[in-house]
Amino acid sequence: MAIIRCLCVLSLADHVQVACWALHRTLTVGASISIRVLVTPAFVFLHLSSVESV
Repeated sequence: MAIIRCLCVLSLADHVQVACWALHRTLTVGASISIRVLVTPAFVFLHLSSVESV
């Protein structure tokens, strides 16, 4: 019985670890995508304004 309980606890810990990793991965990918989406128009705008000023 104790062995089964140990396995259950271990599998629960593994599930939590995998869930945390997946959440962290999703947040990291989402953050990089949103940063790219926000930064790219700014770079394009700066590039266009610098070209117009020259």
